Amino acid sequence: MANLVYKRLFKLALAALLAGCASEPVPHHVEYPKNTQQQSKIPPTRYPSNQHIQQYPNSYGRSPYSGSYGSSGLTGTYANSFAVKSFIQHMVNKHGFSEAYLNRLFSQANRLDSVIRLESPAPSTGPSKPRLGSWTRYRNKFLTDAHISNGVEFWRNNADAIKQASVTYGVDPEYIVGIIGVETYFGKNFGKTCIFDALTTLSFDTYRRSDYFKSELENFLLMTRDEGFDPRQPQGSWAGAMGYG
Repeated sequence: MANLVYKRLFKLALAALLAGCASEPVPHHVEYPKNTQQQSKIPPTRYPSNQHIQQYPNSYGRSPYSGSYGSSGLTGTYANSFAVKSFIQHMVNKHGFSEAYLNRLFSQANRLDSVIRLESPAPSTGPSKPRLGSWTRYRNKFLTDAHISNGVEFWRNNADAIKQASVTYGVDPEYIVGIIGVETYFGKNFGKTCIFDALTTLSFDTYRRSDYFKSELENFLLMTRDEGFDPRQPQGSWAGAMGYG
């Protein structure tokens, strides 16, 4: 009986979650820069100049900067990027980061061409229409007997942790399980892309959602400082999704 309840709750939550994930396709007639010469003409985001905040250790008592990063200047792929230099100054002024630390960190950043291709839709000569049945295909990909059974098993095996997260964050447990199922197939697929490289590429080499990804990169660096781990270690999806494990 309990197993049946788990299945019903999970199936309803997963269906609702998938519906929420559905979005309108990006119009293909929008043109995007095709090379670095064109990209350089687009004005970079300018960040407000805030009063410098003194550097501080994190609340966990560990070093605020994990990893061997320290440099007097920016080198590597983004050595001549005004946008990256502006972002570094923003992090120094607003959040008290070490400029030398960020210079060295971004000097090791890799531009991921695969991420650029996935984020930037191919140009088209005219408007396009979504393929018929797109939602049905997407829904059927996740609402399978195997997916639901794996979800129920995952829920039962991690019931205490899921309950604690539900109480702490005010999210119903079936939605927590549903999100983990969509994003990681219940912990079986974490992604293999360096999160820092992905977010850096999306922030400074794409333009459809660059402002959004700059804010994600900012929060990611704050999180790595607070948690005390190397920003180049976490791996996840090409769009920067991470968290499980």
